[in-house]
Amino acid sequence: MDLRPCKRVEETNKKVKRVEDQSRISKLPDSLLILILSLLPTKDAFKTSVLSKRWEHLWPSIDSFFFSCKDKSQRKNFISFVDYVLDHSTCSKIKNFHLNFTHLSKYEQRVGFVDDIVDFKISRWVPTDEEKNKNKLLFPISRWLATIVEMNVENIVLLSDSYENDSIDLLDTIYKCSSLITLDLTCCILDKEVVIDWKSLKTLRLNDITLDDDRIVNILSGCPALEILESLEFSGFRHMEISSSNLKRLKFENHLPYYNSDDLSLDIFSPHIQHLEISGYMYDLRCRLVNVSSLISAKLTFQMNWTWFDQGPDEHQVIKTLIEDYLQKLSNATELTIGTCFI
Repeated sequence: MDLRPCKRVEETNKKVKRVEDQSRISKLPDSLLILILSLLPTKDAFKTSVLSKRWEHLWPSIDSFFFSCKDKSQRKNFISFVDYVLDHSTCSKIKNFHLNFTHLSKYEQRVGFVDDIVDFKISRWVPTDEEKNKNKLLFPISRWLATIVEMNVENIVLLSDSYENDSIDLLDTIYKCSSLITLDLTCCILDKEVVIDWKSLKTLRLNDITLDDDRIVNILSGCPALEILESLEFSGFRHMEISSSNLKRLKFENHLPYYNSDDLSLDIFSPHIQHLEISGYMYDLRCRLVNVSSLISAKLTFQMNWTWFDQGPDEHQVIKTLIEDYLQKLSNATELTIGTCFI
């Protein structure tokens, strides 16, 4: 029995269905199509420009950008692509800017450029027009951040997947971005000398960033509206004092043990915090709850080495006293989750 006619009919039906689907999509208003494109990786949204004349002019209106430099060999093309997209953007305000800058950190180095980058020294990024034209690869992340700050960006995610000290310095103007609502930073260096003015910021997530006590004070004083603070893969600071009544949620996850300090303790003084989470591996860090009197919920699932309990025969009593202190400080919480560290 010859099944080829049936197969041709099936293929024809599939083509008809695709045409019908495209027709339905084309009937959607521009505003809805732009919203859909804003949810896609920017590279995919850009590709839709080849569909028709109508689609050619849709992608510049998207207000969310998702860029990821995954291929080291394509760094130059990636930088050119991001430059092109931002230069041709027509949106009045950027809602989301998500950048995975893996493989790009060397282009942000202040001195001693390597490989294909022009070799000249500069203490802070204030390039002249001549310098910009000399090398478009110079400080691409700083250039993009300056652009999105001017476009009143609301939510920023900067991250790196590299494990090779792939950190970048933040551009000075980012510290004055009053339109920011959410800021999520990974492998970034915060300048403690710069005055922070994030008056609209509500959520701050810091991942793999070394912070000392001065930087913590600088951050908190510059974020009067902050509601959520998360510190992941953290190290450096030893005192977290939060006096703001707006900040309700605090999270610590995974302490990095390579920070050199004789004082392996973290004092948490946050009388207005309502939700606290300490999770991951704390190694030898002693988290002391000095004042968390407003807690509603607490999640303490962290693990420790306990090696700092060199108390001889009284070791178990010391551990018991510490755990009892935790439970006493958490007595007002109505929801409590504890890990095996407390068992």
